[in-house]
Amino acid sequence: MIWIIARRQLLDYLITWRFGLVLAISTVLVVLGTSLQVATLEEQLEDYEARQHQLRQETGDARTFNEVRLGVGRRPPMLGFLCAGQDQQLPHFATTGILYPPLEALGVPTAKDRFWYIGWGAIQTFARQNPLMRGLRKIDFAFAVATFLSLLAFLLSFDSISGERETGTLFLVIANSVSRGAILLGKLLGGMGCLAISLAVALNAALIVGLQSPRIALGTADWIAVGLLFAVSLLFLSGLFILGMVVSCWTDRPSTSLVVLLLIWTVAVALIPNAAPYAASLLREMPSESEYARKYAETSQSLQEMLDELGHRSPPPSSIPMGADFVNSERISGFIPYARKLSWAPREAVDWYITGTEEGNRFLVDSIDEQWKLFDVRFVRLLSQRDLAEWLGRFSPVFSFSNLAERIAGTHPSVGVRFARQAKQFHDLLIAFARQEGGLGLRFFTPLKREDFHLLVDYQQLWDAGGMERIREIYEEKYEKTEPVQGLPVFRFRPEPPLDVALHTDLILLTLLPALFFIWGFFTFIHREEAGRP
Repeated sequence: MIWIIARRQLLDYLITWRFGLVLAISTVLVVLGTSLQVATLEEQLEDYEARQHQLRQETGDARTFNEVRLGVGRRPPMLGFLCAGQDQQLPHFATTGILYPPLEALGVPTAKDRFWYIGWGAIQTFARQNPLMRGLRKIDFAFAVATFLSLLAFLLSFDSISGERETGTLFLVIANSVSRGAILLGKLLGGMGCLAISLAVALNAALIVGLQSPRIALGTADWIAVGLLFAVSLLFLSGLFILGMVVSCWTDRPSTSLVVLLLIWTVAVALIPNAAPYAASLLREMPSESEYARKYAETSQSLQEMLDELGHRSPPPSSIPMGADFVNSERISGFIPYARKLSWAPREAVDWYITGTEEGNRFLVDSIDEQWKLFDVRFVRLLSQRDLAEWLGRFSPVFSFSNLAERIAGTHPSVGVRFARQAKQFHDLLIAFARQEGGLGLRFFTPLKREDFHLLVDYQQLWDAGGMERIREIYEEKYEKTEPVQGLPVFRFRPEPPLDVALHTDLILLTLLPALFFIWGFFTFIHREEAGRP
């Protein structure tokens, strides 16, 4: 009997104008929205690959640790055209080096040629935005499910009980010894079948459009995620369909059920998902940009004082002319024993630079950690603001579905958080590797060994014989025989484990709600009909 009711209900749903109209609108939106998302994803992939290629070339030519620039990146998720989420607002790439923390992974715009300096404009940009908060929804498959197909679930279920009660059909069915549980379960299965067909049409339309792009190639894990996204979408829509049946059980007229469900849909789809981030931003305010500028200025001032102190403690050797011709180096100041690059110099000057550069880099590494902590503290507060918005938003199943869909597609803000944390771990690994290879001392500013530099006596003779041109010729020949830095670590982004997604709070909520709604509807149905109100 259950399957008979389910089949009849499914056929009734499929021939209604409600089903055809909503399905047509949602499919057209999915096709148009997917086309836009595919174009955006192609741009992201092209930019990501271009930056990777550029940095590979630069890193391959790096002969000193100061020249090393490594790319820290996460490939834009292939399923972004199905559920764009917040991925377009999150960093995909950051450049890092010994003295260049991957602040781009935190959303701080930096320039790789500005040493440890960041700049007021970058601080303003960072302090004024929260890329982790949910912004305006993009039109894609997940958007169509959360809006139009959720509306379809209510439009199909609003008269499932009250409509038959009003016409008297329900009383006749019950009089023929059909159990109330069979009636509810049959209608539920029929509704789920209709919603499954709607989902399949919309999802296949999105996949057909997306896979036309030569840059989008789905692997096994991606296809599993597609199947999981379909299952979660059906679970979400089933919960709404059951809720519609509950409301239909409570009311006597279909028009009343429709009004109540449209109100619920408006609150769940439009009000709560948009109000939750706004409420969270009011409840947990962020520090002002002037506060960050002050803290950053204090960090920079402390660093400058440490370097000045280093110069006072270790003045340059009085016996060596430190002019740019006799000693060719990129340095902070002629009085500070810190070199970023050394082309030629007598060995005594090299020893002075080695000692000062090792000590100066210890200062700079500590300063970089303080810099990271300064911005990371705000990043943590952004996370707390976003977490509060998520908990407030969970009053709506639409919000929970959107969160879960973004996690499955790899476009949830939590991906940006994982990227930032792993980028900092990689930078720490790079510094540890540099320490092990002498990259904070001699190898920081020159690929030559200490013995390759002439003692001052020999160096002076070469200078007297041929001047700067002779010195340049000798040391350029030595440089040509050196090799680029070898054995550098490679960054590989580790996405969220599937088990973490499976056990996520939103999936638990979406699983429990249909069961609770069905139990609620069952007892409501029994109570109403046994009370003699057919």
